[in-house]
Amino acid sequence: MGSTLATLYGLALCLEELGPQNAEQATGIYQRIIELDPSSPIGNESKKAVSRLAQDTMKSKADGGLRMDAVMYMTGAFETFAKMEQQEVAKTVFEIAKLGESGLSINNPDKRYTLKSLEGDFSGLQLVSIMHVGLKTINPSLDTQSGLDAEYDAARKMAGK
Repeated sequence: MGSTLATLYGLALCLEELGPQNAEQATGIYQRIIELDPSSPIGNESKKAVSRLAQDTMKSKADGGLRMDAVMYMTGAFETFAKMEQQEVAKTVFEIAKLGESGLSINNPDKRYTLKSLEGDFSGLQLVSIMHVGLKTINPSLDTQSGLDAEYDAARKMAGK
């Protein structure tokens, strides 16, 4: 299986190098590698690539402005976390991070996810937004590397934090 993973990884890298129009296809291949062998070195590199591509996509979608959907998700997260103990916030953040290990589809609002710690179903962007607020609630100086710092600042002001 090692040579298959290496071939898939090479294909994904090539697609990534061809430009942002191929990011979705490259992400799909990286996610397939993660499904096949998540703890291998290629699986770990694929996880990093999925995260990198998600950040790049997030930044390019913003076009220099704010992603208002993320701002609204974060504003809701501030309200939700205000009712929770810090240990509950940490549990939710950990659950989202664990779910995100195999990649969250942040640009497809139709793809939905559920959590044990929060009621409802959530889009990938919504989960990343909730996780960003949760991490900043736990440690305000933390760099979440989500590409949503400007959205977080706007949501924080809207929530009066």
